[in-house]
Amino acid sequence: MGFSKKDAYAAEEPPPEPPERQFPDLLVNQTRPREAGPTIPPTYVPPPRTPPRRYARRPSTWPSIFLLLAVALLVGSLLASWWTFSIQEPNGEASLTYNFLLGGQYTATCTSGTECASSATGTLAYSSHGLGAIGSLYGGLGAVVIAALALAAVACAAALAGTLGYWRGRRPLLLGTVFGILALLLILSAVISIVALQPSAFSQSAGGLASTAAPSPATSFWGACSGGGAGNGACSTSPGSGSITASWGAGVGWYLGLLAAVLLAVGLWLHTHMRLVRGQPE
Repeated sequence: MGFSKKDAYAAEEPPPEPPERQFPDLLVNQTRPREAGPTIPPTYVPPPRTPPRRYARRPSTWPSIFLLLAVALLVGSLLASWWTFSIQEPNGEASLTYNFLLGGQYTATCTSGTECASSATGTLAYSSHGLGAIGSLYGGLGAVVIAALALAAVACAAALAGTLGYWRGRRPLLLGTVFGILALLLILSAVISIVALQPSAFSQSAGGLASTAAPSPATSFWGACSGGGAGNGACSTSPGSGSITASWGAGVGWYLGLLAAVLLAVGLWLHTHMRLVRGQPE
């Protein structure tokens, strides 16, 4: 019969701890590296297309308003007289008023007097009444004003497109500016040249009236005179059967053209100094 070497009365030994299990670190990538394969270039995906945008001007209405008023005044200047000559003959024989229009015609009106029935009145042609030089001057000025009107209308349309918000870049802005400047130069040339050329044209049409004669339309664009007689449209200081009074100067059309030039300049200044800003997508 055998005996155990273990003392039955000895303290029991604790059971051995189980071996510590080895878990993989989940924070560490445990995947194996892939085998190198053929390199595939990335496919280019274009960005989404941006919808076209409209442009507006601030303040948007003022350039259009000034340019539109200038166009309207240019139309009125073509219909009104650019120079007026009034003469009252002695003894109340006749009181005549001549309105010189752009183009090839002028109007003559007799308001009172015994000779009104025999005077040529109504709308008359320059060439048919010995006013060929004046007719050439006003015919050329009419073409200049018509060209200025067409250019101003284009500039007004460009400014109006900006008002409605249809700007695309600065090309329409520059286009409207160039046409507006050309229109301004043309109307200014017409307004200034008629003041300088009217006296000499009247002198040629009045039979070469000398510039040293009494004050007359052949010596100045504006003026008035009175005297004892008349000599080729000039008031004469020589004794006559009565007193003659004459006055001449710019007509309504000339002032409309000058005002149109001022409005064109203001409208162009506003047109070129307005900042382009983006508006809502179309």
